Amino acid sequence: MNLNLKRFLLFCFSFVSVPLLATDIILLSADGSRDTLSLSNVRSVEVNAPYFTMNLYDGTKISRLRTLYLDKYDPLTDVETLKNEYDNVISIYPNPVYEKIFLSGVDDYVKVEILDVKGYVVKEYRGNEIDVTSLTDGLYILTVAGKYTKFIKKSR
Repeated sequence: MNLNLKRFLLFCFSFVSVPLLATDIILLSADGSRDTLSLSNVRSVEVNAPYFTMNLYDGTKISRLRTLYLDKYDPLTDVETLKNEYDNVISIYPNPVYEKIFLSGVDDYVKVEILDVKGYVVKEYRGNEIDVTSLTDGLYILTVAGKYTKFIKKSR
């Protein structure tokens, strides 16, 4: 895989009752080239941005999976800052989080979304302080101003 491309699509799959890995992350470049993927049970993938549907050979249909866009290759490391469209740095802390996430560099009116690993929006907020006590432990994606970063929710 060519990791020098500037933009990638990140597909986060989370399968519960399907005989695949618990979580598969697949990177495809946005410049039209593609890499060979081997998911033996997948018959087809229907893309209707920002969501897509996977059809499996056994007839199972997994729908409303979310497509996440990254500006560069980033294997979801402990990145806690990102840039918005005005090139202002946005920081989230603490990470991992137990009760509240704080954002700096975000105006109160900017929409913030929290997505689970399946790509579903589980919380929507406006502001720079987010209560995550209702979330179960795990990995989440936080979107601010159209940019993505990840955080981990933990119990005390």
